[in-house]
Amino acid sequence: VIGIAVGLAISLLRLYGPKPLRWLAIGYTDIFRALPVLVVLILIYYALPFLGIRLSSWASAVTAFAIIMSAYSAEVFRSGIESIPKGQFEAAQALGLPFMLT
Repeated sequence: VIGIAVGLAISLLRLYGPKPLRWLAIGYTDIFRALPVLVVLILIYYALPFLGIRLSSWASAVTAFAIIMSAYSAEVFRSGIESIPKGQFEAAQALGLPFMLT
């Protein structure tokens, strides 16, 4: 659930955000979709204590899976939004609907 909510925010940043945030969203999705889940689990569980951040094993697993899930769900949301033809957005605007309701 955490990954889906974060993924929606990342996909909206990638589609409608300012250019620097767009590049960060692209980098986030590309990096965490390319890394294996086990690598992310090991990095979070063993590397974060060196930075002074201590998480339990449960919290480390939830964090790692949320990071991976958010990257994949961001791509799903982005492709879903981009598959809507531009004419649909223009028609909704012609009917007087605000942008966030289209």
